[in-house]
Amino acid sequence: MEKIRIFLADDQVLLRDGIRAIFDCQPGYEVVGDAGNGVEAIEKIRAENPDVLIIDIRLPGLNSFQVINQIHQEFPNLKLLVLTIYSQEEYICQAKKEGASGFLNKNSPSSELIRAVKIISRGDSYFSPSLPGDLKEEILGDLGSRKEKKIGIPLTEREQEVLLLIAEGLTNKEIAKKLTLSVKTIDNHRSNLMMKLGIHETAGLVQFAVLQGFIDLKK
Repeated sequence: MEKIRIFLADDQVLLRDGIRAIFDCQPGYEVVGDAGNGVEAIEKIRAENPDVLIIDIRLPGLNSFQVINQIHQEFPNLKLLVLTIYSQEEYICQAKKEGASGFLNKNSPSSELIRAVKIISRGDSYFSPSLPGDLKEEILGDLGSRKEKKIGIPLTEREQEVLLLIAEGLTNKEIAKKLTLSVKTIDNHRSNLMMKLGIHETAGLVQFAVLQGFIDLKK
């Protein structure tokens, strides 16, 4: 199995070292390079050809928006995860417009960082739950109209049905009754969902369902 190749662009050395250390402990990932400014990032990305770029929304020199735009133009298959402590709509909307695939608050735990990289590497979008919900809808579009969205992770129709009911707050017993299945069968479906998605708690399944458009937050 090929590793997901990651490049880091942030002007803080300690942050880059910290992120590198996180992924060094994770099988299936490899940090192939890093840079402290936009010009250096572009040069090194051309040489390393990574799968995912983790980039600070504000970089010295060539700014992040220019880097994102240029990299997206040169490497359309490269996925970009933007790190930010800003919630201003103009920053995030601009980054999305230039080609960013996901947004993560810098105060997020390492488990969320890993999950974000996994999700965007598969071709889906990621939006940190700690960023404003109305902005998420602005970026990702109307969630209610995206229930039929084809996700990048192969889930069976039954698994998608179970995921929707989990996201709606039903217990395994309630789901089993609703679908006329045994509780053990629902337990197995829940376990399979967590394994496929790399998610190990119900809150994570709910977040995934929201981001993929299985449930409508406006209801």
